Amino acid sequence: KGQSDDRASPILLGKSSLERWVFAHVLPCKGTGHDHCAKILGDEMKLAGQSRFIAKSDQEPAILDLRRAAAKLATEQHGCNIQFENSSVGESQANGLAENTVKTVKGLVRALKHAYEELHGVRVEQDSAVLTWMVPYAAAMHNRGQRGADGKTAYELRKGKSYRKKNPPFGEKVMYLPAGKRSSTLTSKWEEGLYFGLVNASDEVYIGMADGVIRARSVQRLSPSLRGDGELAKKVLGTPWRPVPKDETISMVPVTTKIVAGAVVADAQLPRALRTEESVSRRIYI
Repeated sequence: KGQSDDRASPILLGKSSLERWVFAHVLPCKGTGHDHCAKILGDEMKLAGQSRFIAKSDQEPAILDLRRAAAKLATEQHGCNIQFENSSVGESQANGLAENTVKTVKGLVRALKHAYEELHGVRVEQDSAVLTWMVPYAAAMHNRGQRGADGKTAYELRKGKSYRKKNPPFGEKVMYLPAGKRSSTLTSKWEEGLYFGLVNASDEVYIGMADGVIRARSVQRLSPSLRGDGELAKKVLGTPWRPVPKDETISMVPVTTKIVAGAVVADAQLPRALRTEESVSRRIYI
């Protein structure tokens, strides 16, 4: 489901009906006007962990175009078999699920925004690059922390295990260690940046800096008096579709320049419901 107004970028939200997994991403535009839009939805389709499912959305032309383009990428690149369904205007079950997802994510983003502003003593405007990382982080934390009536989180249902990693609060200034092999113990060191959340499908994290956003492997929290940095918070740049604004050739969040090889993480064993290919009753509501 796309949400936008005249002052802000549209937000793409979706939810899987099987394991209650929520995703939310700020987009540079509605529809397919930018390559990033179809790519990010196609990636979410791949990460669903099942090759056959139904993608359901409302009938707004921009959403239909985006759904088609993303499904094409997911099919060509990842072998997904995707069927389409459109929700009717009066269909309460599908539309209610989408609207509840919107309310949940909006509430979490408001809380994160308030905490970020309090920590750094700054104001986050609607056109701030920080919000483009805050929105997906809100969905990620919901998946890991919100338990359903069955006592399980969406992360547990999708991954088959509970999430136990302790993360810093969003936007907190941390020390980060460049990922990969170190060419020299003299040249590789801990550096400062703002914690912007988790990288999908790896154990890396996003780090925000004045010249853009990068990926790093390890972070360490600072003492409480050093966790806020108003100057850095006001200078931080970079969005998911343009992570390093000064370099037009970079369209994906880069690893640090000290990276030699990216991290590889083995897939977790999935529950049987996610490994079988018979069930096409799974739906992703967009």
